[in-house]
Amino acid sequence: MRVILCEAFYTGSHKQWADSYIKHSSLDIELLAVADMGWRKCLRESAKQFVSQIYSIVSEDPRDVVILCSSMTNAATIKQAFPQIPLALFMHENQLGYPGSELPNKFAEINWNSLKAADLVMFNSEFHLKQLLELLPNLGASKQDLRQLANESSVVYVGIEPGLTELPNNRGEIPLVLFNQRWEQDKRPDLFLEACTELANQDVEFNLALCGEHYPGRYEIPSSLTSQVTYEGYLGRGTYLDVLSRSDIVVSTAEHEYFGVAVAEAIAAGAVPCLPNRLSYPELVPETSNLALYENRFTQALSYQLKNLSRQDPTQTRLTRAHMKNFGWPAISDSYDAELKALFNGHQ
Repeated sequence: MRVILCEAFYTGSHKQWADSYIKHSSLDIELLAVADMGWRKCLRESAKQFVSQIYSIVSEDPRDVVILCSSMTNAATIKQAFPQIPLALFMHENQLGYPGSELPNKFAEINWNSLKAADLVMFNSEFHLKQLLELLPNLGASKQDLRQLANESSVVYVGIEPGLTELPNNRGEIPLVLFNQRWEQDKRPDLFLEACTELANQDVEFNLALCGEHYPGRYEIPSSLTSQVTYEGYLGRGTYLDVLSRSDIVVSTAEHEYFGVAVAEAIAAGAVPCLPNRLSYPELVPETSNLALYENRFTQALSYQLKNLSRQDPTQTRLTRAHMKNFGWPAISDSYDAELKALFNGHQ
């Protein structure tokens, strides 16, 4: 069995996902990718490029092939061209649930057509699957459509580097708070900065690692916090791993998150999670980690974690890091392999 992996958005977390799965999989995988042309154009046009590339691969014998597409691909176009080849769709994200999206819209409709065309849909979290099933009636999905999608879907998480759980603890005297997500509206860095400013004004002691992709001018770091910023901006992998080993607390104020690779990496490296009790975050931490998820104001949650960090039970941290081994790529890739093998065998 051969796998043709079509990644239309070969950058950032999508590139990391494709490359890591290929690296750790036991299957014969050929990667097809297109040049970066923005997510909208990728979603509209990448499938046409993939069709011609797939033709050249399967022209002699398509019988031993499975196609795996990411969610930035119009999988319906590919399935129409190769109806006899089993097709799996991995849902990194969708264009129905993004904050502020108005339905219907053409990009959401491409997602829905892809979902209907796929023989197997893999979601990166239970939350993602549940949310999409709730939103699809806005595009005209019937109860039968939803039942069929649920029956043809599974949840397979995104993997993280297995070595992160073995990183040494290099914590300093002053707690280091890590914000390592994109500085975009859906991640609400404004709420994070407001909370940090409020705590700094209360003389709560902490330093900041602001490592998410940050576009100058979009969100300004208050001058009252600049002396506490130890790391800022996109870092090379080696430096970033060093920051992970030094981080005491990893935080999120996101309103939109389907998995959260950056947060999962930090937890695996030993940072105490301070995350909202919603979205995909409850799936990342063990049930015994009862202080990881906050219900109310982020400011209060972060204040509590900072003031009680010295009393953090080291056993709890060890259990949480051990739990994160379940998200290591060796285990996760086995799950992808099993799903694709079952799909292939079911079409013989």
